[in-house]
Amino acid sequence: MVSYIEQCKAKVASINPDELAAFLLGPEVGRASVSFRFHRIGQLGIVGGQQWLGAKLPRIATHDVYDRLSQEAAFLTLCLDAQPQLAPSIPNFMGIVAVEGTHTRAFLTEDASRGGQCTISARPASADARTMLYVPFSHLGGPGDVLSQDELNLTTSFDAGGQERLLDFTPAPIRDRYLWDQDSCPEYWQLKEAVNGEVDAFTVTVPYDSPLGLSIDAHNLL
Repeated sequence: MVSYIEQCKAKVASINPDELAAFLLGPEVGRASVSFRFHRIGQLGIVGGQQWLGAKLPRIATHDVYDRLSQEAAFLTLCLDAQPQLAPSIPNFMGIVAVEGTHTRAFLTEDASRGGQCTISARPASADARTMLYVPFSHLGGPGDVLSQDELNLTTSFDAGGQERLLDFTPAPIRDRYLWDQDSCPEYWQLKEAVNGEVDAFTVTVPYDSPLGLSIDAHNLL
């Protein structure tokens, strides 16, 4: 089975930068976030078929999109390796869009609303979702000790046209004292470092003077 990290790399590699650059960044939509805001981009043909794309832009410069990518891709790789049935619920890829000649970066991912065709609203994670997210970390303790109930109740899970989608993993729904302890979660740290070591494979660069480049750079200043 192809890992989630390899799946993301393959999908990013299949994106035509010129076609992506021709889109304008849409207005901010969805749940307000302290660190990032979500914008729709549009539909583009990539490996596996047509894909609705969106971008998460950091609200302040200290919220690094590369950190978010490595954390979320590592976490989801662990989860999918242990629980493949999670696949329909999570973003089918994630990467970075970089604006050429600037330090501006955005977190590129699936637009689960399919361009606004369905409403996205926050919801508490279901019992099934909680179990699937817990299994890869069950060696650390019981669910009540390992899982972050605040994240599972407020930030991780969304209703997308009647389907539960798990779309936000920053912060991850695992308590920090486990996830950020390299002795407790060595596999997570190995995967995170692997992503950090090949960020170019997750990055699509668009010209500054393209519609997407200019609109991302303009929104980055807000």
